[in-house]
Amino acid sequence: MPSPPSVTVNVSNTLPTFSVSSIPPLCGGQSVDLSDFVTLTNGTTATYHSGSPANAGNEINPIVSPLVTTLYTILLSNGPCSTEINVLVTVLSSGSDPTFNDASICTNDVINLTTLINPPTAGQFSGPNVSGNTFTTGLSGDYVITFTPTSSCYNPVDATITVNQTDTPTLQSTTSCFLPFYSVDLTTLLDPLYTSGTWSGPGVSGNIFTPSGSGTFTLTFTSSEACILPATTQIIVDAPVTATLLPFPFICENGTLLNLTSYVTNGVSGSWSGLGVSGDLFDPSGLSGTITLTFTPDELCRIISSANIEVIVPETPNMTGTVVCSTNSSFNLTTLEDPFFAGGVWSGPGVTGNTFNATSLAGNVVLTFQSSMPCALPVDVTMDVALPEIPILANTSICEASGIFDLSNLLDPSFQVGSWSGVGVTGNDFNPFNLSGSINLTFTSSQLCVNAATTFIIVDAADTPVLGAATI
Repeated sequence: MPSPPSVTVNVSNTLPTFSVSSIPPLCGGQSVDLSDFVTLTNGTTATYHSGSPANAGNEINPIVSPLVTTLYTILLSNGPCSTEINVLVTVLSSGSDPTFNDASICTNDVINLTTLINPPTAGQFSGPNVSGNTFTTGLSGDYVITFTPTSSCYNPVDATITVNQTDTPTLQSTTSCFLPFYSVDLTTLLDPLYTSGTWSGPGVSGNIFTPSGSGTFTLTFTSSEACILPATTQIIVDAPVTATLLPFPFICENGTLLNLTSYVTNGVSGSWSGLGVSGDLFDPSGLSGTITLTFTPDELCRIISSANIEVIVPETPNMTGTVVCSTNSSFNLTTLEDPFFAGGVWSGPGVTGNTFNATSLAGNVVLTFQSSMPCALPVDVTMDVALPEIPILANTSICEASGIFDLSNLLDPSFQVGSWSGVGVTGNDFNPFNLSGSINLTFTSSQLCVNAATTFIIVDAADTPVLGAATI
């Protein structure tokens, strides 16, 4: 049996050996030699290509100048063995350096400097008070900080950090008054160094404070300027002072001065004003009717009070005297009083209370009446005290059978009115029937101060004829 055929195969165990280091990013337009980052050993060779798979058609020079980030292929060979690897060349965007913005901060503040870089870019900060990416404030002033980008494509840039001194405004305090439409302009309380900002607190609207009651109100001013802390102040709102006034009595126009101080009962000091006022006194002379007087407390936070006083013009009662008989011991003087001024005090000769006794008086007697009504003037009345008179009556004789006799025939012509009394009298008539002799009659005059008078009538009795007998 013939021997089987044999084939000899030479197997090489020498694979491409190499190492590739990282290629740093390029700036737009820069060149790099890719072979500088490839280390070949054991006879390994390399060709550089613009794409994969690697072939003669896409082989390139290892020195490249990509404008954008590009993936390159390296073909590594050792004898019959080969392998491909891809390497990325990063191209950083080209253009202006990053912006490092200036900033203003307050003393004792810190700031993250990366927030000032636009667009965000890797790099390192350096300068006073810098630690890593943080700037810690010190004294107030300007600090220049440098940012050095990690990429060589960018230049270092500077920014100025301005550190402002922290301060608190010194606000004025004030007092106010709880009255309608009473407010405080808060701009008058501002520190002149810090006048721009906003107010807040109870009763605040814009720059105006209007209290809702009395008490102490704490308000806050927040400055719009950098590094100025909010400040507070207090406004003390007083309750308004008001006087308690007693009602005034009426006063006569001819009355004495009225001291007004006694009509303020709660001890509030102040001043009076109005017609007839001089200082604390009111003079009613020349005034009449309702007069309004005003009291203004001395306190700035006050309520002005007013009260009316009635000034009455004095009047004289309309009264006259009368004739009183000297025999009258109890004449009622109230019958003479003016009905609009009734009630008061009588004085003068013969007066006791409201009674006038004329028995020891004669002629004109002046009496004075002072009405108890307000502002009534005293009035004098003249009483005519007359002596009593006695009528002179006539007398007469009549026959019993003469019939009714009219007594007016006996009257004194000066005293014609009155009344008759006596036997046989009815009214003004005398009936002699069944009477005889002297009959006394009395006439009482109805006229003032006339005494009763008497007279008589002789009544002759009727005779009866005596007839004789006759013989015829």
